[in-house]
Amino acid sequence: MKRIVKMIIASLLCFCLVGIPNVIRADTSGTLTELPEINSLAPIKENETINGGLAPNFKSMTYRYEVKDDSDVMLDLTITSYMTNTAVKIYDNYNRKVLDETISKDQNTVSKSLKKQICLGKGVYYIWVISNGDTTGSYTITTKTEKLYNQDVIKDPIDENDTIKKAIYVPVNTPYTGALNFSETADIYKTKLTNSGIFTCQFDYYFTNCTLRILDKDGAELFKESLTWNENLSAGTYTYKTALEAGEYYFEVSRNSTASNTTSNTGKYRFDLKYEAVTVNETEPNDDLVNAEVLGIGARKQSLITLGGDVDTYKIQVPSKQVLTFYADSDMKDYQWTLYNRKYEQIKTASMTLNTTEQDEAQRNKMGLIYELSAGTYYFQIKSNSTGAYSVRVVTTKKPAKSAITKQKTTKTQSIFSSTANYSMTIWCKKVSGVDGYEFRVANNKSFKNATIYDTNQTSIQFSAEKGKTYYVQVRTYKNTDDGKKLYSAFSAKKSYTIKK
Repeated sequence: MKRIVKMIIASLLCFCLVGIPNVIRADTSGTLTELPEINSLAPIKENETINGGLAPNFKSMTYRYEVKDDSDVMLDLTITSYMTNTAVKIYDNYNRKVLDETISKDQNTVSKSLKKQICLGKGVYYIWVISNGDTTGSYTITTKTEKLYNQDVIKDPIDENDTIKKAIYVPVNTPYTGALNFSETADIYKTKLTNSGIFTCQFDYYFTNCTLRILDKDGAELFKESLTWNENLSAGTYTYKTALEAGEYYFEVSRNSTASNTTSNTGKYRFDLKYEAVTVNETEPNDDLVNAEVLGIGARKQSLITLGGDVDTYKIQVPSKQVLTFYADSDMKDYQWTLYNRKYEQIKTASMTLNTTEQDEAQRNKMGLIYELSAGTYYFQIKSNSTGAYSVRVVTTKKPAKSAITKQKTTKTQSIFSSTANYSMTIWCKKVSGVDGYEFRVANNKSFKNATIYDTNQTSIQFSAEKGKTYYVQVRTYKNTDDGKKLYSAFSAKKSYTIKK
């Protein structure tokens, strides 16, 4: 009888402590979730250990746990039961189920514990300890609370920032902390870039499975990456770098909210949206051949390939047949260059890839393609699977520098089996940097009629010679073009050498 009186008094005291705000409200859909009966209600603090017990006529106990509105919290909850079969249920003040687990132990075990880490937002939560069946006994509840001091705190937990209309504005180059509690699956942020440039996101997260997305101003997805947990670090970290045009963008953090990990996959994250403006002088839109940007021969364009499938197209006018070099200097790890004629027919293409095993911030992906083109209108495009800044220009290719014959040597060989002497002549020329090879021509006449041609990447040649004959020699350098032709320098002054009798 005394025990029943004490329980009644405890229940009345709990009601007085909690008051009307403890009444569990219907959820936003207006449907009342079926909840366990509240036989007795007691407050439990943020960092506290409570000893309790259940009897045959008192099979459940409910605790009220409150999170203030200044921060989400990470609740480290441990419930140790000395009963054979115990149910643990947690609901929030909107009747949303947070946790529904059972602690089961066999007869040979004294106790068994349930440990959970749950990120909770502002609100009131109700923790039930329920005896399943006829089991009775004692239990302990320990709460350890870590305030996350996240900046995405909202006034009402139902009013989440999980849509573009409710996105939180975050200026670039400003670190920001957030949290995804059990009632949230995504947070969306808005940022604005006043100039085109390089955008870097440094993201650190403290829950097991999440996804990052970048959306354009209309909500179209530009980028998506699913991230995994580093068990050794008990954290995750990720860095993403891309190029973006000036404009408004959305940055979304979401978590896997499947039934199996709703509570465990919650927690804090931190991101830093860094932005570096890049000076460009390209004119958008220039994404197709019809809207190609005019590029004069000799002019240079500083441009960006930005996120979202950007393509840059340029138009050049070649006044007369000539050899042109197409230069590009990029920090992109790969890109494709394609040349079209005035009928928009593809006539040349090249893929440029930086060796990723050697890639670092100091390396550049450079291109210098040489082609001989007839007079006319041409177009070329730059597109890439990556993003980044690049410069591009088209220049008239100059002939390579001339070389010159520098020396000659005649070698006589006499066989023991013959009275006739054999001769060989070696000719050297001046080395020229930046060329692909040297073309020597040798003849027995000044006009080089029927001359013998020697094509080599060395600065010397050797050939058989006859006594009493005069040999005329010239050399020219060349550069290979990318369409299989050669661009030659002028020939050097002719030299003549005679093997005397």
